Amino acid sequence: MLAKKTLEINPHHSVSKEMLRLIEYTEGNLTEAHEEYARLLYSMALINSGFDVGTSDAFTTPLSKLINVGFGLERDEPIVEIDVDITGEDDIDDEVPQGEINLEDLMVEEVTEEHDEL
Repeated sequence: MLAKKTLEINPHHSVSKEMLRLIEYTEGNLTEAHEEYARLLYSMALINSGFDVGTSDAFTTPLSKLINVGFGLERDEPIVEIDVDITGEDDIDDEVPQGEINLEDLMVEEVTEEHDEL
């Protein structure tokens, strides 16, 4: 027997209270960012309750914008595409040594309890 899924949104959570305060303050005229945050919160509640969020873009697009803001970038920071040569015909720099790596040449430091903790 499968249990019924239940979507729970906690109205006493500080984020829920702040969202309600913001809606009341702006008389429902939220910014695009606040609407995206509300959709993101809803998607998170769906996922936590075992429901499907539909397309992955519905969740990842606002999340990407939030991550941009978290790193101090613009919400809609453009993604700079790079060209990648997948043909395998790259010019190989003559100064880069070719061949196998000699493991004895690699320096390995043993970590002991004597090291200061970070």
